[in-house]
Amino acid sequence: MFRSENARTSDRTDRTMSLKSFIHPRNKYKDQPNFIELSKLYPEFQQHVSVNLAGKVQFNFNSEESLRVLTQTLLKHDFDLDVNIPPDKLVPALTLRLNYVLWIEDLMNFAKINEVTGIDVGTGAIAIYPLLCSKIYDWKMIGSDIDSAAVTSANENIQRNKLDHLIKVIRVQGKNIFKDVVTEESYAFTMCNPPFFDADDDKKREKRLPPTNAKTGHAVELSVAGGEKSFVRQMLDESLELNGKIKIYTTMLGQKNSLAYSKSELRKRYIDNFTWTEFCQGKTKRWGLAWSLIPKITLDLSKAPAIREKYSHITSSKSKDNSAPLLEVFFPFNDSFREVKDVIIAVKK
Repeated sequence: MFRSENARTSDRTDRTMSLKSFIHPRNKYKDQPNFIELSKLYPEFQQHVSVNLAGKVQFNFNSEESLRVLTQTLLKHDFDLDVNIPPDKLVPALTLRLNYVLWIEDLMNFAKINEVTGIDVGTGAIAIYPLLCSKIYDWKMIGSDIDSAAVTSANENIQRNKLDHLIKVIRVQGKNIFKDVVTEESYAFTMCNPPFFDADDDKKREKRLPPTNAKTGHAVELSVAGGEKSFVRQMLDESLELNGKIKIYTTMLGQKNSLAYSKSELRKRYIDNFTWTEFCQGKTKRWGLAWSLIPKITLDLSKAPAIREKYSHITSSKSKDNSAPLLEVFFPFNDSFREVKDVIIAVKK
């Protein structure tokens, strides 16, 4: 049975609206920016905006160049950040990136960490996370990347915004994730947006469409040997080696099955102090994972702020009888059951 295009469009709209409620409450992009106002202020952006006969604003979200100009415009307008995004590099989905930064702020506040130095693994050509963290919070940041062109571009963006006294970006060989960056005794957090795909799995990657929020970007930004699961395993192993030098480790995950896998890998290493959250933008959902080797009696991440969709299988934001939405935000989130097997154990008892 085929459904009408209107029905499919309605479902997509409902799903987008339901996920919109899970954007971080302090994210300024919960409401779409005023494109007309931006076009009046920024001539370059004006070239990518039009108004149809019905008076509706039109913007081509499928155009790489339009997305690049939009991101540069928003960073300038909302954060006074003047950035250059090279044509062959990934254009960051700004709402998702800001969700991640705001969650890091929540974790820092929850852990009562005042002197903050963070590490951004795979910082990219823009150094988007260090720029936002330093501009908004005055945090010290260290970015790392294996791509020399990306490191050069990132440092140019940092110098252009006069933030080189807070941010340092270095090139690494890629064999180690944290160990080539850590030089001091203590860091507040790490953050990372690892490549989604397995670089060794060329046939499957060719058949797979790019993520809806990663239509742009070079292969090195979208794939890594073993995929993001392998990358997370290495992060977990290195975190055990570094022990207390980093207070809170975090990473973004691009695939839902990577979250369950990562939690299982944490437990295999007897790391039980962790939490997770969800990052939403439009129809796109990503997951954030945080863990710490600090004893839970001192810092219990399971009680830290998090945002999660309660009924992930529901495609509409309302129940069948049009009553109140079935989707809820838990902030902070405190769930005693970390995995399905924990529920089974409790039921057996």
